[in-house]
This record gives sequence, structure tokens and C-alpha cells, in this order.
Amino acid sequence: MKIVGIEGLDSQQIKLELQRGAKFVVYQYCISIIILSFKRHSNIYFIRAGENAVIKGLGFSVISFLLGWWGIPSGPIFTIDSFITNFCGGKDVTQEVFLAPQHDTSPQPNITLKKNVIVVEESGVLQYDSVRFTEQYAMEVQGNQVLVRVPRAEIQRIELVYGIGTERPGLTHFSGLALLFISIIPVLHFLFVMANGGRFPLIFVLAMGLAVPGVWAVKLSVQKRWVVVLHSSKGQRRMIFRTSTDEAVMGSFLDKVRSRFGYQ
Repeated sequence: MKIVGIEGLDSQQIKLELQRGAKFVVYQYCISIIILSFKRHSNIYFIRAGENAVIKGLGFSVISFLLGWWGIPSGPIFTIDSFITNFCGGKDVTQEVFLAPQHDTSPQPNITLKKNVIVVEESGVLQYDSVRFTEQYAMEVQGNQVLVRVPRAEIQRIELVYGIGTERPGLTHFSGLALLFISIIPVLHFLFVMANGGRFPLIFVLAMGLAVPGVWAVKLSVQKRWVVVLHSSKGQRRMIFRTSTDEAVMGSFLDKVRSRFGYQ
């Protein structure tokens, strides 16, 4: 993947910029064609200290705004997700690009299923449900996909919490309400047309469909789940237990993690 913004810089200069607060980020954008929706990532962008990462990602947000909504049902969902990522400055991939080891030497876990919950206990790997800890990373996984990954070196403390699963509930809630508001406008216009006559544009039918992702986003922003809160040098990250609701077992799992990997 191409890295934009490091032209003319050698590795030592990049390290110096990182020490000053620079970072590598990727942006998301969505393109939809009726029943097909595609969520894609941009090239990697090098954002120097003092530069506005949100402005750098505006172009990708515009692409999503113009082309992302028009796929049912995933288009609006992917578009909102892209907006959230881009307006929060993109996804920080500094660790993966520049600071991480060239190869992850963590053992590959032998996954088993017990009572519909994934359990892994091997040398160098502990996993319960969708939460996995290795000697190098804390991760939330879904199948073979890593949804959250935080380097062990950055984590100061781990905590089991029953709370909101999404990391940006306020922004997600606002986005959901905005979609619901937009979806109501065509309904009001339809009632006006029924009472007074006139035309009802077809595009308004599509706009009414925004109520579905709007309700989903609002629900996501208030739904409580069991999560592991990672307190790190860069703030907090949340990893969701997607299946388990057994507080005692989850607490015991985190005690094992603390004992084996030295977390507080």
C-alpha cells in the first residue's frame, strides 16, 4: 500500500517526526451500486504534528457522501462508519506501519468451541470469546478478522466493564439521529402531496430507507455490553465480548491474563 506524505524523508527523519507527534493513518470510503456496497481504505497518509488529519480525509468523506448511501442495506451503514472514522482523524496505523516488528511471532492458536464461546489457552496466547491476548498484542477478533489490536507495550491497565460497546457513542448517536431526521422529511412531504396534490420524487423513497441505519446507529450508541477497557498511553480502547454474558468467567479470564502477561 502506498504511503503518502513521506516523499523526501529518510527513516531517521520519519522517526524524528513521530517523536514530535506525527502518525500514519488510513481513511475509509464507501461506494454503493443499488444492492452492492463496498467499503474500502485509502492509501496510508503520513500526518505530521500540527497538521489536521480530518481535513486530509475530507475527500474520502465526500466520496462516501455522494456515492455511499445508495446500496441497501449496507450502504448507509458503511457510509456512517466511514464518516465516524474520517471525522475522528482516520484510523491510526502507526504501530503496524513503522513501529511494529516485521513479523508477528505470536503462536497461532488452536481454537476450540465450548458452549458457543471460543476458548484458547496456549503458551503465549489466551482467548475467551472474541477477546484475545498474546505476548505482543491485545486483540478483538471476529473469525479471522482482527477488529481491534493494541500493542502490549502501550497498555497500562485492563478492566472489565459493563457499558457501551462503541468507542464513540456520542458521535454514533448523533449520526443515527441525523439519519432519522432526514428519513422523516420525505414522510412529511408525502403527507403534504397526499393532501394537496403534486409529485413525490423517487429519491425520497430511498431517503426514507435511511431510517433503518438510523435506528441501528442509535441502538448501537446506547446498547450495553461486557467489554474489556484497555487503558493505554494513547487513551482508551474497548474490546467487546460478543457472545459471553458470564461475568465470573470473564473476570477469571482477565485474572489469568494479568498473571501471565503482567497487566495491572
